[in-house]
Amino acid sequence: MKTVRYFLVLCLLFTLPLHSACSENMIKFDSEEIRVDKVYFDKFNVSSDNTFLHIIVKTNPTTGFNWYVKDFDEGALAVHETKYVKLDKDEAKLAGAPSLADIKIEALKQGMFSFCLSYMRNWEGGEVIETYRFDVESDGDRKICVKNVKKILNN
Repeated sequence: MKTVRYFLVLCLLFTLPLHSACSENMIKFDSEEIRVDKVYFDKFNVSSDNTFLHIIVKTNPTTGFNWYVKDFDEGALAVHETKYVKLDKDEAKLAGAPSLADIKIEALKQGMFSFCLSYMRNWEGGEVIETYRFDVESDGDRKICVKNVKKILNN
């Protein structure tokens, strides 16, 4: 019995530091590093700092399709300019190379809100490939965090 207990304690001691070291995933955007808090649908890397909710997602806007924030209360949420960074440094100079988009959303007031994130062509009829609904909450300091993400459209 002592051997089993000793073994369990050793396992716990060696796996805790490894788990905490691996749990912080960072994504580098130019000179800024963004810590990923949670990943949804193996697609959206979500981070919340004191000012913005960052949704980091793979995209290639040169195909005509991109991620767009839609269906949100403009008095409650503000969508800031999306930043892009190439996925591969070697492809950074190639037109049409895939990239990561950092979609930044700011809470303007306290409460529960939702918005949709759609992968779509924003012209020629607005063909939508997929849409996800994000439910978010903002506290009294306007810090914003994701409560739920649900896929609502898939073509």
